[in-house]
Amino acid sequence: MLILGFLVFGTAVYWATGPANAPGRGVSLSDIARDIRQEFSDADVTIPIARTAETSPGDATIFSIDNFSGRVIVIGESRDDIAAELKGVAFGIDQKDAEAIKGQIAPAFKLDGETVHLTVTRPERFKRRPRLDLIVRVPTEIALHLDAARGDADIQHVRELHVLRSARLKVLASNIREALVVTLENGELEAQDIGTVTLDLRDTQARIEHSSGGLKGSCHDGSLRLQAISGAIELKQEGGSMEIDGSEGPVTLKSERGEIRIDRPQGPVTVDSEHSTLDLRLNDPVTTTVTSANGGMTITLPRTGSFALDAEAVDGGIRAAPDAPVKQAGNVWTLMVGEGHPLVRLRNKNGTITVR
Repeated sequence: MLILGFLVFGTAVYWATGPANAPGRGVSLSDIARDIRQEFSDADVTIPIARTAETSPGDATIFSIDNFSGRVIVIGESRDDIAAELKGVAFGIDQKDAEAIKGQIAPAFKLDGETVHLTVTRPERFKRRPRLDLIVRVPTEIALHLDAARGDADIQHVRELHVLRSARLKVLASNIREALVVTLENGELEAQDIGTVTLDLRDTQARIEHSSGGLKGSCHDGSLRLQAISGAIELKQEGGSMEIDGSEGPVTLKSERGEIRIDRPQGPVTVDSEHSTLDLRLNDPVTTTVTSANGGMTITLPRTGSFALDAEAVDGGIRAAPDAPVKQAGNVWTLMVGEGHPLVRLRNKNGTITVR
């Protein structure tokens, strides 16, 4: 009885001091009783949800899914309309409660200028969050804006994908023809067959393969894996790890407290790092400029072709294979192979340069 008294008192205080209710809705004993029942219930009554909605985008070029939590799949097709299918499960403390919660869940479209918005209405209160899957079929020419959290998103065959400041979301993106723009925290990103890419990642595990355009942005902690990027790469890294394999365009990195590996670049490489480690593996000679402070770098030189090496370590050291034909003058090591270009220029302060 004491526990029950505390629950009654606490619920009453909540209704007296909590957020305002919807217009025309006041505090009632049934509300208090319902909340008390929820506290003692496991919300084990389930009811399936199945809803559909369709709309014509007209002249709109952007489709926005707003504030969704759950699993969402968006598929671009050769079609003129947008069709949404919502499936899932509603949970209640009894049959009546579950039915009431189910009745408050539905997809709804709204046209606002050049943007079609899709929202999924949700119940005001629930003991257990409804489990929802949203499947939307859209024209391939549409640009998708996704505002979602705590779920999975699988996006295929759209012109553009913008993931807007999402958290705890796993994103799978494929065949995004023109642009992928992602702002993500504490999430996962896997993307392939993309146009240009813009990233703002925090504590996120990301992998991107086969981009036909450039890639730019920043990543804070987490990990980033890039493979077969055709355009220029421009990234800022703070913490975490980064791997770039088989880049075709120029690579420009600025790193602090990071781990970097660059393998088989085909374009110029520029790295400016502090308190970071770099493993650079040159399969072909490319113009390379690396400046580092308070970190280490390991450089694997090309086995064929011509190039020149100019390496200097200040308050550090340089290591090379005993049979490497380098010339040493104090802290500066040089090497010329063939015609002596392009230039591989290495500068490290308070760190070690290892040449292989």
